[in-house]
Amino acid sequence: MTAPAIPVACRYAHERVMTANQTDTDAELMIRVQCGDSESFSELLNRNRKIVVGYLWRMVRNEAIAEELAQDVFIRIYRSRAVYEPRAKFSTWLYRITTNVALNHFRDEKRTQRNVSLDDRICAPIRRQIADGGLTAEDRLVRE
Repeated sequence: MTAPAIPVACRYAHERVMTANQTDTDAELMIRVQCGDSESFSELLNRNRKIVVGYLWRMVRNEAIAEELAQDVFIRIYRSRAVYEPRAKFSTWLYRITTNVALNHFRDEKRTQRNVSLDDRICAPIRRQIADGGLTAEDRLVRE
């Protein structure tokens, strides 16, 4: 598969990636995504999807949730493509986003567990306590 030509407007960013890190093809793909190349995003997703899902699975221990969170990761990557700077390796940026998505999941899950619905029925019946007609301990002491 031949790499698509780099648009003139993106040539400077591409040269920065190549001089900063010769081996980070993911960063080069991300620069192409910044320039509007959707095929590069598909390749980036295919190259990193299993890694992201595996990392998330180790955190959440649920395959379905890991898959869902991985989708969120790649949506965030796509949405923040314009602000991507290839200062470090792409994988560093990817793992930071992945970790933040997982932490947000745990925070949101903790919030939903803390909320209690007032409509839920209480399992144990409520026993009403009615005061008996006898004297309390205080009343007995006062009378003595």
